[in-house]
Amino acid sequence: LGDHSVLVVDSYGIRYLIPDRKTLDAHSRRIIEWYV
Repeated sequence: LGDHSVLVVDSYGIRYLIPDRKTLDAHSRRIIEWYV
């Protein structure tokens, strides 16, 4: 993973790759940064 990428794993084990979290809108970025 790169410096700005995020890998999210949900409770079912499904993985979601966000290649560049800087491209997210402000609301989504706040949600992701809460967990990072």
